[in-house]
Amino acid sequence: MPPVLLRSSFLSLQDLPMGTFVQLEVDFVQTVCKKQQWRTQSCQIKAGGRRQKCLACFKFDASNPGSLLAQSLRCLSEQNPVFQEVRARQEQDCEAIKAANEDQYLPGKFAFSVGLPS
Repeated sequence: MPPVLLRSSFLSLQDLPMGTFVQLEVDFVQTVCKKQQWRTQSCQIKAGGRRQKCLACFKFDASNPGSLLAQSLRCLSEQNPVFQEVRARQEQDCEAIKAANEDQYLPGKFAFSVGLPS
């Protein structure tokens, strides 16, 4: 991978009953720096260089924060003709990931009644 400049932004960070949902967007832009200089802050952006946008969402387990319940990650050039379609599909996947395991312990999901002895 050529040296890149990266910019990320959180779109969403929510604490839910079954875990933490994180949605973010990361932009990668190719620079003119050599691979050994990738940490240099003065790297210039390469004119006509590759640009990619990564859309990601993750859901971490509430009982074990290091454990990942679900994830979705897509990276694509914004100039790609199907980019908007991929973005829409990613949004749908993120909604499904956000809802993952949330219906397991809903109050009132199960009802028990004690009957009279027969």
